[in-house]
Amino acid sequence: MNQFVTLTIISFLLFSAQKAFGQPIFTTIEIDSVKYAEAWNRYGNTYTVQPDTVTEPQLVQTLMERVLKRLPDPQSEEFSQSFDCLQLFKEDFFVLKYPPFNLFMCIVLGISDSYAFCYNSETLKFERECRMPDAVSTSGVMVSQRHFDTDTSVDLNFYVIRGNHLLFAYAFAVNATLPLKDAFFGPKQELYVQTFGDSDYHRFFKIIFDTSFLLTTP
Repeated sequence: MNQFVTLTIISFLLFSAQKAFGQPIFTTIEIDSVKYAEAWNRYGNTYTVQPDTVTEPQLVQTLMERVLKRLPDPQSEEFSQSFDCLQLFKEDFFVLKYPPFNLFMCIVLGISDSYAFCYNSETLKFERECRMPDAVSTSGVMVSQRHFDTDTSVDLNFYVIRGNHLLFAYAFAVNATLPLKDAFFGPKQELYVQTFGDSDYHRFFKIIFDTSFLLTTP
């Protein structure tokens, strides 16, 4: 069967990390590259927030120092296994802000993964550590690939941005053998994703989910 058959329902694994959010119902549909491109042309820059890069040197330096305090000693083996060395850590460190949300995302590119340390942009209070955002919707839903490895699936964490806070909502995995490459949101909070692969093996999905958690998130 052609792997790009439209409207093929893919089996999925779903679990909730916070009982308060219940069990949102997900439907994952595999689509072809044409439908993915059509969706991108219609929605790609409309319902997904494009981040700003924070360039103020003193602010970036302050945030870097705060992130380093949350990590193992830069001289330790544990640090080198994740980031190689302090110099490369500094070179690969940058800060994003997703307007209009009041959060700084301090991005750290590790050897095999990308991390985000989130801080309140008004108080610089630490919020949480997560993976680098892959997409943030205009209504405040953030999605991140949980683990970046060519042997993993599309394994996602979903968060909700509420004011100055980033709240973990739930995790969700798609039955695909390659991790996420690109993602964007549509007008009904549906998530479009593309997996890694060579030119013949990219896969494309549309993930539809219950958005009622947006109203019940504390």
